[in-house]
Amino acid sequence: MTESDERSRDSGRETPSPTPAPTEPGSFAENQLQVAFYIEEISLELRALARSARLESLAYFIDMAHVEAESTRRRCEAQMRKPARPLE
Repeated sequence: MTESDERSRDSGRETPSPTPAPTEPGSFAENQLQVAFYIEEISLELRALARSARLESLAYFIDMAHVEAESTRRRCEAQMRKPARPLE
């Protein structure tokens, strides 16, 4: 076990594994789209939980994450619909 593994274990947190490289064209964009969509959906639930507990500041920041995820999802969808431009 490496020193950083021990620190992660001792702190009670897992160190996130590195993002794998895309294996085929478009897979990175698809992954971004899926992750943005998931964050967009789950942030609605988290915002409702925060509001129900009257954690207004936290609800605000979660709402900002929702807005950013929605914007990112739309941008990814638009980019995936665009045909690739030929090189000049």
